[in-house]
Amino acid sequence: MRDLFHGAARFAFSSRWLTGVATYRFSAQVISRSAGRSATAAAAYRAAARVEDERLGEVWDYRKKRGVLHSEIVAPDDAPEWMRDRVQLWNAVERVEKRRDAQLARDIELSLPHELTHAQRVDLVRTFVTEEFVSQGMIADFSVHAPDRGGDDRNHHAHVMLTMRNLTGAGFGNKNRDWNNTAQLEAWREHWADAVNRVLAQNGIAETVDHRSYADRGLNREPEPKQGSVATEMEREGRNSHAGDDRRAAQARNAERLALEQEAQALALEIDAAKERQRQEKAARAQQTRKDDQRRQEEAKEEQHRREEAVRVEQARKDEERRQADSDREKQQREETARAEQVRKDEDRQQQARTSFEQQAAEQLARQKSYIEEMERHQQDTQAYLEAQQREAKAEAQREEERRRRSVEAREGDINSAQTRYAQALRHYDIKDPYASLARAAMSEHAMFRQQQQQLAKEISTEQDPEKRRELELRKEIEGNDYMAITSQRLAGMSRVITGRKDSPQALQDEERARAFTERANELREERVRLIEAQERQREQQLKEQPARRGEGQQTGGEAAAGEMTDAKAARIAANQERERQFKERQVERKADRSRHRGGRSSR
Repeated sequence: MRDLFHGAARFAFSSRWLTGVATYRFSAQVISRSAGRSATAAAAYRAAARVEDERLGEVWDYRKKRGVLHSEIVAPDDAPEWMRDRVQLWNAVERVEKRRDAQLARDIELSLPHELTHAQRVDLVRTFVTEEFVSQGMIADFSVHAPDRGGDDRNHHAHVMLTMRNLTGAGFGNKNRDWNNTAQLEAWREHWADAVNRVLAQNGIAETVDHRSYADRGLNREPEPKQGSVATEMEREGRNSHAGDDRRAAQARNAERLALEQEAQALALEIDAAKERQRQEKAARAQQTRKDDQRRQEEAKEEQHRREEAVRVEQARKDEERRQADSDREKQQREETARAEQVRKDEDRQQQARTSFEQQAAEQLARQKSYIEEMERHQQDTQAYLEAQQREAKAEAQREEERRRRSVEAREGDINSAQTRYAQALRHYDIKDPYASLARAAMSEHAMFRQQQQQLAKEISTEQDPEKRRELELRKEIEGNDYMAITSQRLAGMSRVITGRKDSPQALQDEERARAFTERANELREERVRLIEAQERQREQQLKEQPARRGEGQQTGGEAAAGEMTDAKAARIAANQERERQFKERQVERKADRSRHRGGRSSR
């Protein structure tokens, strides 16, 4: 770029669109001969004064111009006194510039807060130009203008004309190119915002201004295009202009963005409410878990107390048994002599009993072996039966899972895809006009989405079945969350393109919103799948009950045979269990008999 301020290049920003933010404007341009302009004419017009151009021999007389409330020249302390005279100052500037395309002066336009008084506005401008321009060696000729008649009565503004050469004693020296630096311009813009905010705060005014763009502030807003004086006059007369149409179109797009953000905020509030309900349910479950743990601890304490009591009772019983045993031993000692005689008499009878017992034991051993073999066969039959039942249950579970998967896939097919909808809207994308065609595609996509949502709302309102109505409501919410997710992703991409940064705060925020919408859609899908599965199970149950009611009491020969086989197996199992119980009882009896025989031999 040859010169940052060449021609009519302007740098301005308006923040009036946002509520609670005062108006900000700082525009800069260069007054150049190549554009057919002169410094003397510009100074005379802005100050509503009479200035004679010595170079051209013309007189610029704007003393009849209305709306100029104050004019003043501020110069460095070491500047000659004649430089504080408007006519001499700008004629000197015209003389020192020799080229036909010479840059004569820098023109700054400032928007002044309408909340301040006239004196406060003048003092604000004077202080700012002194600190920012005059302190660097420039001479500032500023004028404060009132709002135009028939226009916005808040449009108080000031024009500041600045010299572009260094001062050298009694005249001008070389051009100072550092004043054309982009960083210098941005610093002036920021310092002007700081100066306005400082004066507003000093006067107890809550409104503030901001020199940054919407993108730099992380706002999803489109700057409104500047409307020139000709277009402004046409709009005041009730005639539409291209600039006015562009401005209104930008306002409409900003309003649509605001509506989408409000809708996204409402959905975010709903998501937060759902999360809060989940948190409360989790807290309730945790509290119930604590109560269950406390109850189990109390039950464990009671069980421990019962065991201790049982141990104490058992110890008392053993002590009593020991005392009784001691008493029995004493009694046994007293009766030992009499019992010895009786033992000798019973010896032959016991010998016969032992022989009989050995025969019975041999027979019992044979019966026990036969029983064990029968139990092994029964165990093999039972194991085969259980394995067959497990295989049948596994096959039935696989068939049930397959039926559920086909049912869910069939039901999921009626959800409109946000990706498909946006692809349909992009069919008319024009590479020669990308931004307008993308805007039309977004509007077309939004129209299709709204139409589909309205159709679903109509179906919901007319549906009488509560389960089908709930399924339609879930589908409507899923499509809404999918739409908001893909819209947030596109907004994140636009933020990166606008800012030129992959880590743009707005892009990260939009991506986070997209993830939240996606998670919510997945949760709704899971709920919808559960609802569909419940409906499928209910229909299957109804189908199973219908033939049962029609054929009640009429089983087929195969089913009867299967029932008989099952009853026979159950009978065999019960018989085996009974035989096992009897075998254990006989074992106990034999142990008791052997103990008595051993006792008799030891006594003898």
